Amino acid sequence: MSDSSQGPGWWLASDGKWYPPEQAAPPASAPPPTSASPPPAATSPTPSASPAPAPPPTPSASPPPASPPPASPPPPAGPPPSAAALAAPPAKSSSNGCLKAFLVVFVVICVLGIGLVIALVAGVGWFAHKVDTALKAEQKVEDKTHIATLPIYWDDSHPPQYDVWKRPVTCSVQSDGSVVASGTVKNNTSAAKSYFITVSFTQNGRQIGTGGDGVANVQAGAVAPWRATLVDASTSGKVSCAVTTIWRSGLASIIPGG
Repeated sequence: MSDSSQGPGWWLASDGKWYPPEQAAPPASAPPPTSASPPPAATSPTPSASPAPAPPPTPSASPPPASPPPASPPPPAGPPPSAAALAAPPAKSSSNGCLKAFLVVFVVICVLGIGLVIALVAGVGWFAHKVDTALKAEQKVEDKTHIATLPIYWDDSHPPQYDVWKRPVTCSVQSDGSVVASGTVKNNTSAAKSYFITVSFTQNGRQIGTGGDGVANVQAGAVAPWRATLVDASTSGKVSCAVTTIWRSGLASIIPGG
């Protein structure tokens, strides 16, 4: 072994030393693995002057293999779509149609509900106005005649009080102590009417009782008598009588209990 060749047959080992021909070459140490590079060629001894050790080969960087293109899906089975089918727009979802129908119905119901509420409010307001007007008119006539009536028997054009107002009323005490009031009623309307008249009996400014009488089916423009009796009055002296209430209706009779 020597650091330089001593003659023919000497060979250079991988450890950088020269060996004589009679010595077998030591096993070469395996180089570190490299990616995609061939192993370095073994150095063979040369009889001539020793060349400089060759540098280890540099592995060439090769680009990674290109990925294969994705496979195309197989064509659908069946005949190709027609031109009309290709040109037609996609069908809309049925859920959208149901939602629109629901919204339309909801809007219609809301509109109808609002209209009904407005109509009810207007109707109630109109009825209340009519009732208020009638009550004020009836009160005005009652204050004038001192005769009352029920609102259901009121008539703006022909107040029932005027059928007995200013018509004479007689009042007499009978021998049995009862008091009788009598008078007449005139139907000032254009149709047959029935009446029920209430009379108040007073003595010395104090009411001693009431009585009433019904007159049925008085024709238009006709005059009919009425008679009210206060029984068991047990009184003597002068008694005053006055009509205090009148009911008038188109029914055949409005006599209480009859």
